[in-house]
Amino acid sequence: MIARSYIFLDNPLKELRLNTSLVLMSCSIHLEGKNQIVTYSDENGNPLIIKAIIKLLRSQQFPGIRNNLKVCLTNVAELP
Repeated sequence: MIARSYIFLDNPLKELRLNTSLVLMSCSIHLEGKNQIVTYSDENGNPLIIKAIIKLLRSQQFPGIRNNLKVCLTNVAELP
């Protein structure tokens, strides 16, 4: 679910980005979700989901989406 949904963070519709941020935040609570967020990468080893999250966090728009993604990254940071 994580690998399929993160692409909607780049969607022009704010509602889709908000829903995606909620999905990622919820999945990041579980160990497997954290691992999937960190390890999903392209052929060069670039962490695609982390890059998409950081791209939105750099934007000063959409505070609700940014808050969800901050929680997601905070959850991921708890990985051993």
